[in-house]
Amino acid sequence: CHMAALLESSLRESFGDGVRRVGSHLLLRGATSLLGLHRTLGMSVPEVRTALLVLIQHNIVRGTPPPVRYEASHEQVALRPLLPVFVATLEVHLGRLEACLMEEVLKAGRLDEESCVRRTGDATKAPRDDSLAPEQQQSALVAAFGRLAAEGFIVPCEALGAAAVAS
Repeated sequence: CHMAALLESSLRESFGDGVRRVGSHLLLRGATSLLGLHRTLGMSVPEVRTALLVLIQHNIVRGTPPPVRYEASHEQVALRPLLPVFVATLEVHLGRLEACLMEEVLKAGRLDEESCVRRTGDATKAPRDDSLAPEQQQSALVAAFGRLAAEGFIVPCEALGAAAVAS
């Protein structure tokens, strides 16, 4: 009972109430279809689909082979409050650029290298070295992304689209 409340709170704080409703239902009731979620929760199909995409993007939910049903990982939700500690530890061991890149990946759930580097470069908290040209700063971010991959902190994943959530 207390664990369920903690998991629900983590979902709400991370993603908002709509995603919390879908995620909580999957955590408490188990694998459910898109239409089952729609009927049970009284949310529109587009709202449920959007919530599922967010949860899939953040590796909290996965779909089963046809007939498609969605199931949530208690472990992935329980780990969310520890992500800031993970980023801080990563900064100590690998550096500020790597920590900023990882933070962008964790915010988005999944990012390709180009998007991650662009978003991190645009972030106001990204460290800037005014003595470096923009191309050199970009190169430093690409190199830091490579270090994250080489150390196994990030792995390639397939892109997600609207087709990822089927009825």
